[in-house]
Amino acid sequence: MSNIFWDGGSTLSFITNKRAKELRLKGEKIQLSILTIGAQTQMVESLIYEVTLIESNDRVHQVQAVGIDKISSSIQPINMNRISGIF
Repeated sequence: MSNIFWDGGSTLSFITNKRAKELRLKGEKIQLSILTIGAQTQMVESLIYEVTLIESNDRVHQVQAVGIDKISSSIQPINMNRISGIF
């Protein structure tokens, strides 16, 4: 069982390459064009996978997900002590 984050506004779905390997998913090679901050385009070789998602009520969905090494960078914790009394 895995947790997912569902973003209805996303244009692509992603899965880490590590998790795809753990699930023994078979991928199809693709070239992915990534537009980064500053309008820089980067071409990346990747794999696209068919991923089966099963809801808690047993409804099954098939989703295409692009394999990437890392979903996001590390996020530093924020000290909320100074503003906690405001809200």
